[in-house]
Amino acid sequence: MSHTKCFDQQYSSLDIDLKTVVTLQKLAILGPIGIYHVYTEISDGVFSQLLQKNGRPMVLYSSLTAGNAEWLTCSVIARGIRLVPVFRKQENVPVSVFVSACRHETEIVALDDRSFFIDSRSAGLVSMYENVLSVVFRTFSDGIFLFSGAEQGDLLVAQIIAGRVYIIFDFGSLSYMEISGGTALNDGAWHELRWVHEFDSVELIIDGVLENSTSPTGLYRKLDFHTEIEIGGRPFDAQSNTIQSSYRGCLASVRLNNIELLSFAPKDVFGPCSVSSHTTFECHILPASPLPNDHRRRRRLRFCPVLVSAACFRVPSAAGARRISERFGVEERESLCALFQQEHVHRDERELVVYKPHFTAGYEI
Repeated sequence: MSHTKCFDQQYSSLDIDLKTVVTLQKLAILGPIGIYHVYTEISDGVFSQLLQKNGRPMVLYSSLTAGNAEWLTCSVIARGIRLVPVFRKQENVPVSVFVSACRHETEIVALDDRSFFIDSRSAGLVSMYENVLSVVFRTFSDGIFLFSGAEQGDLLVAQIIAGRVYIIFDFGSLSYMEISGGTALNDGAWHELRWVHEFDSVELIIDGVLENSTSPTGLYRKLDFHTEIEIGGRPFDAQSNTIQSSYRGCLASVRLNNIELLSFAPKDVFGPCSVSSHTTFECHILPASPLPNDHRRRRRLRFCPVLVSAACFRVPSAAGARRISERFGVEERESLCALFQQEHVHRDERELVVYKPHFTAGYEI
């Protein structure tokens, strides 16, 4: 296992390049009284905002003196930090930013439908009544992050399907449970899932936000692990239509009960993170049935079904679109104007691009 080096560093800029991937521990700002939002970046210069468990932005308050510094405690993997003032008058104010962090134990793992095993005993994993699984991932595809199926019937599976994270678990009752959460997590950006088991409760946290919670059924609460935990795949004898078989994408961390499993990965899986979208667009024009006694010329309704691995879909010029709808499992319709107000929509003169996967869009022409 690589040696973990921690450090405290002072910076004079709101944009901080840490030069390497670290685990942030604490942040503080010295300067005139102000409020800042916190963004972090792991690779490719793409920043994500830190959120609280209730979904609200995480905020950092500046302090006038070091003795009264208000520290923001976190545990986030990052290579870069960007602090954005809430109020414009703070933009050009000189500040000092203090960062407390530890060098991340491993480099980024890049997988392309190839898995590897971790010896759970060598890693130091033992059966516990309270468990935490954290995975920091980046992908455009469906796939499996982790699989552990113990002989006693205990099961822990973490996977992503159609942009949504699913955790399957069983504490030995031979009756598995499933908890899921998140939307469009297969967008090629970095995301973190955190599965938290505390005896009689289970929570799923996505990118810092509590997405779902449940209570385990059955008599048992202790989770046993298989001697071999598979990363990015599952055993051939664990055939199931509900469990993915491989993973294509990048992993920055797979931490189970405070043990970084990627520290035990073979050296040849470490490398630059490069993920590609295998998006396919299919559009069909179907005649819309006229209403009774409607003698007007029928309009054609164009449907663009999107593959579950798609990161976005495109429709032609929005100028002629009279209606657009989305379907997420339950039918949900939004007006074109409402869509334009959302961040995942990009407009230009030629097309409307909606960055949401796994739904069907229809519009009249």
